[in-house]
Amino acid sequence: MEYAQIVFYQLIIFVIYGAIGVAAVKGGILDEAGLHAVSRVVIKVTLPVMLFTNTVSGVTRESLLASLPVTGATAVMYLLLAGLCWGMGRALGLRGDQASVFMASTMFGNVGFIGIPIIAMLFPERGMLYIAAFTIVDQLLMWTLGITLLTPAEKRGSVSPAQNLRRLVNAATIAIVLAVAVVLTGLPLPGVLMEALTKVGSVTSPLALIYLGGVFCFMDIRDSLRHREFYAATVIKMLVFPVLFFLLMQASGLLSTEMAMTMTILSAMPTMTSIGMLAKSNGCCGEYSIGCIFVTTIACIVTLPVVCMAVSALAA
Repeated sequence: MEYAQIVFYQLIIFVIYGAIGVAAVKGGILDEAGLHAVSRVVIKVTLPVMLFTNTVSGVTRESLLASLPVTGATAVMYLLLAGLCWGMGRALGLRGDQASVFMASTMFGNVGFIGIPIIAMLFPERGMLYIAAFTIVDQLLMWTLGITLLTPAEKRGSVSPAQNLRRLVNAATIAIVLAVAVVLTGLPLPGVLMEALTKVGSVTSPLALIYLGGVFCFMDIRDSLRHREFYAATVIKMLVFPVLFFLLMQASGLLSTEMAMTMTILSAMPTMTSIGMLAKSNGCCGEYSIGCIFVTTIACIVTLPVVCMAVSALAA
């Protein structure tokens, strides 16, 4: 029950951040161009800095190597999610680009903006190690399979695998590689540098949720609420799948309970915000993807605490 209370408390803070974003847009402080600038600062500056500082702080080479089973669990999770999300789309009668965007929207969760702050709070000692191990597979799939799903069918042949792989070299992956290198080599970092970077990274969650709240002001909420597949994704992917996946990990005996709970929470995330950005920029059902982000993000206020209560009971 304690985990659920922590998650619910954190989600209430997220709601307040989102409400500030709405107020900023309604008050004329932020417009779409301003929101785009905020998203670039988060993705290219504050999020990578947070990944670096949280991974480096208090981590040893031994604890880093001990977290590697999370990478294998992440690969299994995405393999299962790919089949599940493809099957849901087919069962719900989705076809073409809409089916592809739905699959991407349900597969890839909002780990960067919502998952990382929650895991860092739940497991302050080793949580970011698990995130680093998770990100290896997450980023590889996002910038290969994910970007393919978010490209219109008629344009997919013009994007080579090499181009997709080059997208793996981004600020977040560079930050994780640097952090792992620092941990493995035992390189000491100046205290003043770590303090400055930690303060920069700490604004990631507020800025990201302010951005999300602002983006929701520019969407057609009524149209989003009419898509039954968004509710199917909420129940199946964000409630049922995480609990079953936790039972699978527990049965395997390969992961500690803390690792299994981390993976469970990450599998229960709402749609990744970047999905909407990429779908819109690629001209591939952009408003549809934003609608999925809206419905699943609002729903996670309920689903995440429920998942935490369920797995806490199962782990007891």
